[in-house]
Amino acid sequence: MRAGFFRIFLPAAYGGLDLSPVEAAEIYEELARADASVAWCVWNGNVHWTTTRLSPDVAATIFADPDTILANSTRLSRQAVVVEGGYRVSGRWSLVSGCQLSDWLILMCMLNEAGQHRLTSSGAPDSRFMFGGTADCEIVDTWTTGGLRGTGSHDVVARDLFVEGRSASFFTHPITLPGQRYRFPTTSRVTTDRMERGQN
Repeated sequence: MRAGFFRIFLPAAYGGLDLSPVEAAEIYEELARADASVAWCVWNGNVHWTTTRLSPDVAATIFADPDTILANSTRLSRQAVVVEGGYRVSGRWSLVSGCQLSDWLILMCMLNEAGQHRLTSSGAPDSRFMFGGTADCEIVDTWTTGGLRGTGSHDVVARDLFVEGRSASFFTHPITLPGQRYRFPTTSRVTTDRMERGQN
């Protein structure tokens, strides 16, 4: 943590290293030479493309502690019920690598309003990522693999977890920080090293 491995992509505005994808890849490769599980958890914890969608006040609060670690699940299989002032999040997410190390969990949810899935203007289900405190969720010991055992990719359960302000959409919420780096499409993050090198 003190070396800043979990702040590789965190914007400088919030105390991060704000490195490029090429610089990050070089770090992951070096870590993987020593321990693949460590490299995996560091990579999986650098999901700060979510941070740029949050309001600056919320992001600054989450990362007030420079040692903050994130873990996440991109599986859109659970729901967040729209309630006054925020959302009530319930469900179980699998393969949440690094959850035992983390302070916050980023959980993907479909929004449910008045008993129905809420839709976007295009007619697609409205999805959001929710930041929930790890201490407010349950970690279920399910990761009993032979390989990459050290990633601790256990299941995580949230039960009626209230989330206020700490959520956004990859598709409908604006990016709140200036800079081209933050505008890379979410699905392109793993290929941006080639873009920065000018390769096709």
